[in-house]
Amino acid sequence: MAPRIFITGVSGYIAGQLVADLSKQNPELQLVGLVRNDEQAKKIAARLPAIETVLGDLSSHAILMREAEKADVVIQSADCDDVALAKTLIKGLAQGGKGGSFIQISGAASLADVPNGHGQPSSKVYDDIEDIAEITTFDSTHLHWDADQAVLHEGQALGVRTAILVPSMVYGDGEGPVKTKSMTIPWLVDAIVKRGKGFTVGEGKSAWSGVHVKDLSAAIILILENALKSDGGNAVWGSKGVYYVEESEYAFADIVRKLVESLKNQGMIKSLDIDQVSTEEATRIHPYSLLIWGSNARCRATRLRALGWKPTQPTLYELIASGTC
Repeated sequence: MAPRIFITGVSGYIAGQLVADLSKQNPELQLVGLVRNDEQAKKIAARLPAIETVLGDLSSHAILMREAEKADVVIQSADCDDVALAKTLIKGLAQGGKGGSFIQISGAASLADVPNGHGQPSSKVYDDIEDIAEITTFDSTHLHWDADQAVLHEGQALGVRTAILVPSMVYGDGEGPVKTKSMTIPWLVDAIVKRGKGFTVGEGKSAWSGVHVKDLSAAIILILENALKSDGGNAVWGSKGVYYVEESEYAFADIVRKLVESLKNQGMIKSLDIDQVSTEEATRIHPYSLLIWGSNARCRATRLRALGWKPTQPTLYELIASGTC
């Protein structure tokens, strides 16, 4: 019988790319996706007819439990802050008795820091091997900490293999059946176009690591392929099974400068000027400005690269230059 993979978030940007890739690259897998309504189910069926859809939401615990019990692998990409969701899915895998694996898609906002103020650089770079002891004991000052901790503890308590993938700033057009755009860069483009000129939070020296959505999908598939091996393959699971996903890093002043040049060339703005805005003004521009454009989240995907993952997609700067970011 074909391995059964239950995936949450298939109508979203990341899991949408994942199911599109799995449908092409791994047609032998039985893919099952959770969707909120018939409209989403119809869109997925039209684009990816091989995917089975299950109606429910993230609070439909009976449905989630049932699907996890039937699955060989569960990939949770719907909400990286939902503790109850993660626990329910891991419990379902344990009760299924198939020795299944759980893969949580978290986010690098857990690394966000502003030690020198918003828009200023940080020297801290998190390595998912060298810094694993610190990473797996983050406290409430770190976003996503409670759900990540729940995955680690629940998996260990119930004997379920777990892995947490932590994407950095994700960019690039996706190929999913519903959502195909990220947030960080499209929101920045919209804000610049609305203002008519560029801006940075403070000096714009803060930086995030980044990864193309297709390279992220390839990373998830690599962990999935190891999960389907009886011994978990060469992947690391459980207490050390945290994988950062990044191809390089980007300072926001550089991003904005390149965006402004591209947008002016496209006739979308008239000025190459870039303002340095205060934290108050940045928050007026967008409520999440300080987090997504004014903080640092620097990491190294050492564990993934050791497993054989290699990013192959265009960099963010290449996409900006081509006008397709």
